[in-house]
Formats: sequence, structure tokens, C-alpha cells
Amino acid sequence: MDEAHGAVHVADALLRQVIDAETGQRGYVVAGNSSYLAPYHAAVAEIRQTRLTLERMVVIPKEAETLNALMHKVDEKLLELQHTISLMTAGDQEQALQIIRSGDGKDLMNQIRQAAFEFANLQDQRLRELRQDHANAIDRTYIAMGLSLVSNIGLLILLLARTAVFTRRVQSNQEELHKRNLELIELAQKTKDHNLHMQKLSELGSFLQACIDTEEANKFLAERLPELLKARSGALYAMAASRNQLQLAFFWGNEKYVDFFEPNECWALRSGQPFVQPEGTGASTCKHLHALENIERPGVQCLPIASHGELTGLVILDPTREEDPLDNFHARLRQTTVEQVALSLGNLRLRESLHQQSIKDALTGLYNRRFLDETLHREILRAERRGLDNPEGALAIMMIDVDHFKQFNDQYGHEIGDRVLCRVAQSLAQTVRSGDLVARYGGEEFTVVLPSATSEVAIERAEELRMAVMQMLPVADRGEIHMPVTISIGVACLEGKGQTAETLIKNADHALYQSKHSGRNKVTLFQQPLLHSSHLNHN
Repeated sequence: MDEAHGAVHVADALLRQVIDAETGQRGYVVAGNSSYLAPYHAAVAEIRQTRLTLERMVVIPKEAETLNALMHKVDEKLLELQHTISLMTAGDQEQALQIIRSGDGKDLMNQIRQAAFEFANLQDQRLRELRQDHANAIDRTYIAMGLSLVSNIGLLILLLARTAVFTRRVQSNQEELHKRNLELIELAQKTKDHNLHMQKLSELGSFLQACIDTEEANKFLAERLPELLKARSGALYAMAASRNQLQLAFFWGNEKYVDFFEPNECWALRSGQPFVQPEGTGASTCKHLHALENIERPGVQCLPIASHGELTGLVILDPTREEDPLDNFHARLRQTTVEQVALSLGNLRLRESLHQQSIKDALTGLYNRRFLDETLHREILRAERRGLDNPEGALAIMMIDVDHFKQFNDQYGHEIGDRVLCRVAQSLAQTVRSGDLVARYGGEEFTVVLPSATSEVAIERAEELRMAVMQMLPVADRGEIHMPVTISIGVACLEGKGQTAETLIKNADHALYQSKHSGRNKVTLFQQPLLHSSHLNHN
């Protein structure tokens, strides 16, 4: 019985090892960092050892057949992982990424999970057969008793004495069988709970991989994580980007948790290992829990979250009172859950980081030309759906150019020129409304997209931007004050259906040319240049 239950746990370990190998492969292909191959090779080595262990555990041909089917799928998965790594090593990262995006690997992983689930079902069937054997043994015992009474009626006195002894033995056997039955029932229930937990955990991992960002993932975790961790209250903390503070992502239950704390206030984060709070609130308890009302009750757990070898958060749990502290079944399930959450959140943060790098300008921190093109096209379609005669369907863009920027580079050097661009970018980002988009178009040119903005509103906002840049402090270098910075702006509005993003940008660029041609430091609306007396001082 223990061997069958052990086979289930070894099969679970095999599944985790395949996931670890896939994680290392994905990290290497996506990030291009060969250090991610270390967990991949370690997982492959562990898979070989686990395979030998499982082969020694199976005792019947059907189990061996199911195990062979499982290992066949695992071998297919390893071949797929090795193929993508080989492509990446050969320099064909795009082909390797295409294989990952195709979803074939996910289908194969689901087949591995299904094969592991069938193997676990065979172990359950084996346990049920053992239980039936015990029941048959009891039946045979009673039959033997009946035959003995009928055949030995003449020896009543001796039979009674022997029957008494036999009855005591039967009672002892019944008690032992009852005890064994209870153990089998408990073991079967744990196996069922384990399989159900792993199924829910697999669903959780799939949903987390489909989340757009960490904020959406935290909302989903707030719904599903309490049920998986089976704790009456708890909280999830995320490590801040500065890595000097943990911030509360969400909590559940009636307990209150602090909004933030430093990493050195938690023994689990210091040691990198799970930590269970002892009795009382002395020096051996985590400082960040001293504000809790029930901290004097021992058993509160702190579980560190680590991804790619780096601490990224913390889970705090207050287990139910009915839980046996000597039973580590739930502890193992919790640890498995935390590891899965850590892996999913780590991959999500890596994906977010790569996405931000692809849409942000490295120098100014504004959105880049690629993101601008996608956004402007989407805003044009949205404006057309709302109706151009509707104020909410209006759309305007600005093309902005830094006046005399070439003089900054020629006279003061490119370093001062870059500082001017960063200062202008910062001023624009701080002045625009929350719904507007600021992007670096290229060189010293910037673009602002203004949804739901009529020509009058667009001109007003353009003036605000122009004045904000004029009021910036002059750029200084080693005590030397350089010339003040001004900008010229061209404004164009969406005039009718079918107008493309390229046409809108071209119109705004034409208006920008008129602003620069008529003296700079001006705002011009396409086909309707606006000349204000306040501009005359800056020609």
C-alpha cells in the first residue's frame, strides 16, 4: 500500500521535474541567457533517476504499460525541449520562439499530466483491490468457523474452549482489519484530495500564464489561492522594484496585515526557507507580524516566494485550528502551491519586462514609434465607432519639435542634447492629461495623441505644453547656463471616416512645418494657423 502511495508521489515529482525542465528551456529561449540551462539540465538528470525509481515500484504489467505510456510522453517532451534549445544554440531564436508560441508544447504537457493522472488512478485501483482482499479474508474466516462448528459437534467442550480462543483472535483480527480499513480510507481520501489539488493547481497555472499583467494575476490569485492553501486567513506580499520593501498585494480572512515592511523584518526572507511562528511575540517571531491581534497563537507561517533564484514575495498563512500539526500532508501541498505561484509570477514579470522594453524609448522613457503607430490606429477606429459628430469621437494629434535642437548638439555636445530631450519629455509627460499618449517620434520630435479632443481643446492643450516647456529651468552643465528651450507644435484633427494614421501624422507634420517656418515657438492647426500676440516675443 505504501509502495502504491509512494508511486503517486514519485509520479508527481516527475511532473514537477518536467515543468522545471520546460521553465529552464523557456527562460533560455525568451531571455537568451544560458544560465537558465542549469535548472533544465538538473531537471533532466532528475527525470532519469525518477524514471528508474518508478520502474522499480510497478508490480503488475498494466502499471508497467501505463508507466511506459507516461515516460513515452515525457521523452517526447524532452526531445521538444532539446530541439528548441538546439535551435537557440545555433542562433535561430525566432524559430525556437515560434515553437514555444505554437502551443504544441502545452498540448504535450497536458498529455503528460493526463498520463500521470491515469498512472495515479491505477494506484488507486490497486489500493481498492487490496482492500477487497482483506474483505475476502474475513469472509473465508467466517466460513471456516462455520465448517469447524458443524464437523466438530461431538467435541463440544473442547470446541467451546477453542472457540473462545479463536473468537479472541478473530476479534483481534477484526480490530486490525478495521484499523487497516480506516488507514486505507484515509489514504484514498488523501490521494483524492491530492489529485484534486493538483488539478486545481494546474488550472491556476494556466490562468496565470494567460494573465495580461501582475495586477490581473493578483486579482485572480485573490479568488483562487485561499482555497488551495486551506488557511482561515493569509496575505500575499510582492517585493518592490527597489527590493527594499514588500508591499501588500491582497489578503483574506478577518486578520489585518501591514501594508508594507522591510525584508529584514521576516525570518523566512532572511533564511530563504519557510518559517513557523513560535509561541509568544519575542525576538524569535517576525517583526512584521507584531501588529496582528492573534500573533500569540503559534503556527502562523511565512512562506518565501522565489523565482529564478531571486526572492520576489512572501505568503503569510494562519492554518485552521483543526489541522494536525504532525501531519505534513497539507504542508507539502502548500509548498507545491507556493512554488507554482512563484514560477508563474516570475514568468509573468519577465514577460512584462520584455514587453516594456519593446514599447518604451530607452533615452526618454516615453513610448516609442512602434507603440505610437499601434495606438493611433486603434484610436482612429474607436473614434469612427463613436461617430465623428460626437465630441467623444473626436481625435487630435500633435507633432512637436524642439526648436534649434541642432545648436544644442553642435555647441554643447550630444550629452547636453540628450539632457534637453529628457527634460522636454518629462515636461510633456507631466503636463498632458491622463488619457493622452506621449511618444518619441524620432530624433528631437515628439507626438501626442489626444482622444476625445476637438480642435479647440487640442489647441488649448498644445498651448499648455508650449508654456510648460518655456517655463523649464535652462539646462546647465558645470555651472554654465545654456540657452532656454522652446518647442514648435503642429496640430491635426481627424476629419472624416477613412482617414489613415499616416495622413493624420502628415497633416500634423505640415502644421508643424508652418509653426517653424513662421518663427518657431508656436502652435499651428492644420490649414488654420493660429497666431497669438503672446508669441511675438519668441520669434
